[in-house]
Amino acid sequence: MPQTSVSSPRAAQQPFSCTRTTSTDATATRLAPRGELDVATAPALKAALWGAQVFAQLVVVDLAGVDFIDSAGVHVLVDATETAALRHRRLMILHSSDMVRRVFALTDTRRLLDVMDPASAGPMAVEVSDHA
Repeated sequence: MPQTSVSSPRAAQQPFSCTRTTSTDATATRLAPRGELDVATAPALKAALWGAQVFAQLVVVDLAGVDFIDSAGVHVLVDATETAALRHRRLMILHSSDMVRRVFALTDTRRLLDVMDPASAGPMAVEVSDHA
């Protein structure tokens, strides 16, 4: 019987990174994670979110570069959203891919997150997003 090797689409993905852009008045911060957001990389995003929420009234998490997310990544986003609300701040998620939106739907966490389409996100979020 011939053997066929099948490579996982995740195998060739980029390593995790997260860039941070802050508005000139420091009231808004955009975080742009890239790569896989999973149990191994969730602590790095958690640290970036914590740092951003110290000063910014609005934190925009642009998930356009996230090609995989698991429950650990979802947990970090839900936790950060709850923390922002307790501090009377806002955490907004932009540019979710189809895969990320599907994970949010399957885990029933979409209702717990502030997921926005860039067109309806408001001027502050667009300003921070456009200056990355």
